[in-house]
Amino acid sequence: GGLMLVIVGIRQAGHYWTGWLHLFFMVPLPNMIYWQVSAKLQLISSALGAGVINSLGIPVYLEGNVIDLGQYQLQVAEACNGLRYLFPLMSFGYLFGVLYRGPVWQKVLLFSLTIPITVLMNSFRIGAIGVLVNYFGISQAEGFLHWFEGWIIFISCVVILYLTGFILQRLTRRPDAALGVLDLDTSGLLKGVPWKAGIRATPALMVAAIMLIASGAAWQLIPPRAAAAVDRASLTTFPMALEGMRGTQMTLDPVIEKVLAADDYLVVSYAGAGKKAPIDLFVSYYKSTTGQSGIHSPEVCIPGHGWEVSRWSSIGVTPDDGIPAFRLNRAIIQKDAQRQLVYYWFEGAGDRSANEYVAKFRTIWNAMSRGRTDGALVRLTTPVQPGETEAAADRRLQSFMSSVLKELPRYVPK
Repeated sequence: GGLMLVIVGIRQAGHYWTGWLHLFFMVPLPNMIYWQVSAKLQLISSALGAGVINSLGIPVYLEGNVIDLGQYQLQVAEACNGLRYLFPLMSFGYLFGVLYRGPVWQKVLLFSLTIPITVLMNSFRIGAIGVLVNYFGISQAEGFLHWFEGWIIFISCVVILYLTGFILQRLTRRPDAALGVLDLDTSGLLKGVPWKAGIRATPALMVAAIMLIASGAAWQLIPPRAAAAVDRASLTTFPMALEGMRGTQMTLDPVIEKVLAADDYLVVSYAGAGKKAPIDLFVSYYKSTTGQSGIHSPEVCIPGHGWEVSRWSSIGVTPDDGIPAFRLNRAIIQKDAQRQLVYYWFEGAGDRSANEYVAKFRTIWNAMSRGRTDGALVRLTTPVQPGETEAAADRRLQSFMSSVLKELPRYVPK
């Protein structure tokens, strides 16, 4: 884009603003936004897909992102959320709107329709897979067939978009309808661009060429900066006895473990004698929270397991034994008659934060100042028992949290 601007000049480049704007679709969403959008689309696609299966007379039970067919269970994973269709189809929709022979409002409408078309067709795909799995087995949701079904649905989305434009054009009875739905006339497209006469080596163009060559060479020759070595213990050695409670260590389902993509994690359920309510501790540690890796917020993950969030807030806590006060996220979640209290926060090089965006900016600062990009998520969960107040559950969780914080620096160093 910048090279084209140097060649043709600002005034001439303005004529190609639609092309510049289309470059927006090359920019990937930030991970934090991607996961939030992904989680919402997973829930929508799961619900609509289950509706498709149920409408065909097949009994189905939906819990979060899991479609239970009885003999088989389908996990509507991140790869099936529809985002892989949405962004390419929005790019097609933008080009379609630019080339469409029709009024501006129809161009905008066609581009806007890419979102519902994607969601509905992806939900239909999930429903169709559920029906095939019910009759022909789980192999229908795996391997090449699963991938091929995705391509069929995407091509169908493009065809539906074209047919919608065709119908809109016929309904408006425009005189140029006979010329076709899209304006594909390329005559005069490069008028004013000095390709035939040659490109004069202007100072700006020479500087751009030198900068391009230099940056390419630097990218290849300069070794990437290695992250600072962090001396830490494995979470598998975390104490199994805290606050008079004994812990039982567990592992995650392989599918969830793959999505989590943590370098080290801990799942422990602590239980005490008598009727004392259990407390679950979850810690996921990442050597680097930059790039494609990163911490998945419980705000995204909890609804995917069938829990509804009745209240969500950020509160300040003051732990015991001189541990500095900090803010964490507090949630009351519910599934049927079960209620749970959830605390979670983000750890990074001695910083604690309730806000994932603040945590990300602190990671950037730590990377520049200390060479540290590691971080962790810490989550504590306890049931709110029948007849118990939320305040009593808060006291239980905060008391246990103080013991966790004393041990944590060995595993997530400051």
